[in-house]
Amino acid sequence: MTYFPGSKPLALKLVYDMKTARLLGGQAYGEAGVEKRIDVLATALHGKMTLEDLAELDLAYAPPYNSANDPINLASFVGLNHIGKFSPLKTPAEVLREQPETHGIILDVRTVGEQAKAPLDGVLHIPADEVRDRLTEIPADAVIYLLSKDGFLGHTTLRILKAEGRTEVYNIAGGYSAARWCEGWHFDA
Repeated sequence: MTYFPGSKPLALKLVYDMKTARLLGGQAYGEAGVEKRIDVLATALHGKMTLEDLAELDLAYAPPYNSANDPINLASFVGLNHIGKFSPLKTPAEVLREQPETHGIILDVRTVGEQAKAPLDGVLHIPADEVRDRLTEIPADAVIYLLSKDGFLGHTTLRILKAEGRTEVYNIAGGYSAARWCEGWHFDA
C-alpha cells in the first residue's frame, strides 16, 4: 500500500467454470474501488466473458491511481493458474473438509509479524522468505496447504515447493484474509 499512497485493501473473488473458464460471478469488498470492479464484472457477465478475456482487459491506468494490471486482471491470472494447475487453489472451507491434520499440513508462510497478530494453532509456520532454507522441516510426502496473508506469498511458495519436487501443494485461496471469515478457522487475534 506504500506504492499507492492512501490506497486501501480490496478483496476480490471470481467464480468461474473450471472447464470453460467462463466467468459466473464475483464479489468485491473494500473501502475504495469496489464499485469499479463490480461494474467491470457485471459487464463481463453480460458479455459472457472468460478469465482469458478478463486477463486481457486494458482497464484505466495511471501510476498514482492504479497499476498496469488492475485487480480484475490479477484475479483472472489467479483463476487461470488454478485451472491450468500451475498454482492450484483450495478454498478455506475445502481445506477444513480435507482434514489437513490427518492428511497433510497447513504451512503458514505469513511473516513473523503477520503470524504473531493472528496465530493459528496446529500449523507449521515458516515465513515464505525462509522456505528454501528450511525445506527439510516440511514433510516430504505430505499434502501441503499454504496459508499466506492474502494468497500472493502462498502462490510464490507453491512455485518454490513444486520446483523442489513436491506434487500435492495447494494455495489457500484468499489466504488469511479469506480464512478468518470461514467457519472452523480459529485465529487467536
